[in-house]
Amino acid sequence: MGAGCLGAVDRALGRLAALLECWRAAAAHFADALRTEQQLRAPLLAARTLRDQAAALLARGASRDARAALHQLAQAEVTYRSLDLPTERIVALRARAASLSVRPSRGSHVRGAWRARRSQRQAFRRSGCGES
Repeated sequence: MGAGCLGAVDRALGRLAALLECWRAAAAHFADALRTEQQLRAPLLAARTLRDQAAALLARGASRDARAALHQLAQAEVTYRSLDLPTERIVALRARAASLSVRPSRGSHVRGAWRARRSQRQAFRRSGCGES
């Protein structure tokens, strides 16, 4: 029988908070996860957290978030390459971030897509984080 570690639970909580558009809660969870994984000296887990945090920033859709996501993805890619792991997901996210960073944040297609699904998440936000 083998054992495994999926990383800090805060990473999963950050992904959930981002899905529910609770951006401040997501940022706090990702920061806690990154701190925990760095204290554990677990570079792959920290890189996964950076990748997931970058994906959450891209989901929010602001151009300033795209710039921050590019920085986080670059850090994650260095770790992935140093461990000789595939970087396809990181490269795809970097391309998405690069395309968002040149667009104005107002009216971008990503924000529009999130607004279109907003009614599906209304009940979660009312009972959850209460952020917009």
